[in-house]
Amino acid sequence: MKKMFTSLFLLIFSMIILLPTGSVTAQEFNLRSYIVMDAQTGYVMYEKNADIPLPPASITKAMTMYLIFEALEKGQITLDEKVTAGPRVKTAQTPGAQTLFLEPGHQVSVRELLTTIAVPSANDAAVAMAERIAGSEMQFVAMMNDKARELGLTNTLFQNSHGLDTPNHYMSARDIAILSQRLINDFPQVLEFSSIETYRTQEQTNHWGETLFYESTFRTLLRKHKGIIDGLKTGYTEEAGRCITATAIINGRRVIIVLMGAESVSQRDNYIEQFMTKIVTDFRSVNVAQKGNPIEEIPIPRAKNKLVQVGTLNDVNLMVPNVNPDVIQQIVINEGVRAPLNKGDEVGKVIYYIGEQLVYETAIYTLEDVPQANIIVRFFRGIGNLFSKLFNLIF
Repeated sequence: MKKMFTSLFLLIFSMIILLPTGSVTAQEFNLRSYIVMDAQTGYVMYEKNADIPLPPASITKAMTMYLIFEALEKGQITLDEKVTAGPRVKTAQTPGAQTLFLEPGHQVSVRELLTTIAVPSANDAAVAMAERIAGSEMQFVAMMNDKARELGLTNTLFQNSHGLDTPNHYMSARDIAILSQRLINDFPQVLEFSSIETYRTQEQTNHWGETLFYESTFRTLLRKHKGIIDGLKTGYTEEAGRCITATAIINGRRVIIVLMGAESVSQRDNYIEQFMTKIVTDFRSVNVAQKGNPIEEIPIPRAKNKLVQVGTLNDVNLMVPNVNPDVIQQIVINEGVRAPLNKGDEVGKVIYYIGEQLVYETAIYTLEDVPQANIIVRFFRGIGNLFSKLFNLIF
């Protein structure tokens, strides 16, 4: 185990968990970009052109849904609240685009608007919700861009709430994956909406007074892989091509697959299935820390015992390539930590790398009480440390 000091107060330990070396690569797919990510840790399994800004089409609505769920959480709106459509809903009802056939003055519940954003990807429903939350779609777009910066989306810029082609409206595949990860982890109830295969409106009707029937924009994947794929969002415009951010449970772990620029729905779905197969073949879940068990012994200044056991509050499992660089465990001790300490006190964090990629970090805690050494022991340790430093300086 390799140990090193980076400052007077900050101590880092690194341990290599030996695994077969090598690399994992994806075959070439006829896509403008893609990325495959572990939803828990953010570990990137495959990627191509993942940071290139591209038109996201209706994947834009992933951010719209994030802000809707945030407003619900804050109590600013409720699912049963009626929303009155404004005049701008008509601007999103372009030929060939999905629509809820909203007219200015129509009143529809947040639940129905959210469902039709998630299932058929109704553009006018997105505008109606944007105006309800922010007062205008323009103000809502400002909220979208503020949230993008907050979430660390560095290659994203929004111009509308729905994703129809507009100059300077773009996202990268990596940003879409990060947004999808946050949407799922922050508001897991989104999957209750995105996993719906078909939906008949309860309130809104067409021009003839008939309720509307919709199919999910990726119903085939939901039906074929029921219980495995349960979200999240698709998009299509002529400029963007067929795009999707899909989430699935594979090898017991949730993964996010983002594809940009497929030529057809069948190609898009085929590529999703190929990636699902590759993940099963190329990766496995590895337990690197168990709740309550020591992951390392570290020195704590002034402690009675020179080394103290530390561990995590929860199990840590990583999605690890079957053929891959070493997994590196790095422990960072917080500045100013010293005895005495109680069992369960936070003393730092553990960071895991696969190759050069940081894949996960979490806090570490003492697994036992850490009493302070008596003054005599501390005195002689101090003398010993002084002579050790002098020896190193001389020799």
